[in-house]
Amino acid sequence: MKLTFCNSYGDERVIADVKDEKEAFDEMKRFCDERNFEIHYYRCHAVGKRRCYDVGSWSEFFYLEYNSEEEARLV
Repeated sequence: MKLTFCNSYGDERVIADVKDEKEAFDEMKRFCDERNFEIHYYRCHAVGKRRCYDVGSWSEFFYLEYNSEEEARLV
């Protein structure tokens, strides 16, 4: 699975290749810690084959790409 970060301009970049959602959460936390951004909550929803993770910035998001739309909804 691929974890990406989308900034407030809509530019996406790959953050990490991960094996599961727990590893994705660890990478999101590391990414935010390196930028001194404190995560106050996680909110997520499925968008096709990806899950969108809002961590409180209102305009920047993480996306985790799954192998199928069904897998993204089931996790």
